[in-house]
Amino acid sequence: MKTTSPSLRHAAAVAIALSAASIPEQAWSQAASGRSAVPAVFREMFANNASAAKDSAAAYCIGFGRAPRLRRPDAPTLAALRGLRPAVRPPSACATTRRGARVIETASRRPALLFGVERLGCTTPDDCTFRGSYYEGNVSSATNTYRARRSGGRWTVELVSLGPIS
Repeated sequence: MKTTSPSLRHAAAVAIALSAASIPEQAWSQAASGRSAVPAVFREMFANNASAAKDSAAAYCIGFGRAPRLRRPDAPTLAALRGLRPAVRPPSACATTRRGARVIETASRRPALLFGVERLGCTTPDDCTFRGSYYEGNVSSATNTYRARRSGGRWTVELVSLGPIS
């Protein structure tokens, strides 16, 4: 059996970790496959979530990743969701209170929600799977799996499976 040196294994592990860490925010958001589906996935999550605040939230703060740890979405995603109520903002516009008890919009100090999207993969440029999450606080959050399909230039999104909920 062939073995590799610890330093070579470490270098390989670091290279893999760095390449994986650089993918989510920019590479897939700019890729043709699935990028244009992201606003539709967010809209589905806005319309169908089990949060208490839901439509009465001061803002929906969105990003890439799993809520509450989100990276800023790209400009086209924010632009596609402009004008919605509650207002859609980048994650920096919201904060969690002490011990993550709840989410607030920092400007108004009113309750808000965090939403995150991660692309899991695309079988074709018109058929992609996403993980979506929302976070209202440490006793109100969920992570689900969604499938987005494009037909006639329009994305439709369906819930594939319910994930953990608190």
